[in-house]
Amino acid sequence: MKGSVFVVHWKSSETGKVAKNLKKEGWVVETESRYINRAFDRIRKSQPDAVVIYLNRSPKRGREVGFTLKAIRLTQHLPVVFVNGHDKVRERTKERVPEAIFSSSDELNKTLEKYSKEEK
Repeated sequence: MKGSVFVVHWKSSETGKVAKNLKKEGWVVETESRYINRAFDRIRKSQPDAVVIYLNRSPKRGREVGFTLKAIRLTQHLPVVFVNGHDKVRERTKERVPEAIFSSSDELNKTLEKYSKEEK
């Protein structure tokens, strides 16, 4: 097992695909695709090794999740990886969440390797 990842994606049909791919790579995956407050609560309780937030749908909500996670003492240490989103969305996200890490869907597994608990 590589570790645990919490995925926030506002399109439930895509969330399942992302989770399946990450599980295939050896991650334990939790997801949220509907409620922002439920995402906060579950992330705070589960303390995953990384949080993945997709920006292709409702980027403002995604930014707020990342911002809030970095503002709360219990979660500010968690790496937050923002996935996809066009240049302007990424720029706004970086302004709101300076510690943001960015990746594309294609590069997500490679990006998450930095947070793996597996011996290399």
